[in-house]
Amino acid sequence: MLRLLINIFFLSLVQGSVAGSEPYFSLADYDAASDREYIGAVGILSRPDLGLVITITVQSGGALLLGDPPVDKIPSTAVKRAVCGQVISFPNLPERNLVCR
Repeated sequence: MLRLLINIFFLSLVQGSVAGSEPYFSLADYDAASDREYIGAVGILSRPDLGLVITITVQSGGALLLGDPPVDKIPSTAVKRAVCGQVISFPNLPERNLVCR
């Protein structure tokens, strides 16, 4: 139930509906040749100080979708401030930082 409320909260912060050609969020230092195992991986970005737990899905090229279900929308400034530079934890993969463009 809490996860559902967090996702509803997150989706309410998303504004706009057209994503540009450049991803808004991506994995830091993503290398297509050596980081293939991340494509399709689902990780967790946790911000206990804000009471947030956000599901992160990695797409090809290291682009990231936030939420569950994953959202491909222009994020609000508040969302960017909450997630930029934060660590994403992946099961069975090393942690990576989220980078905002």
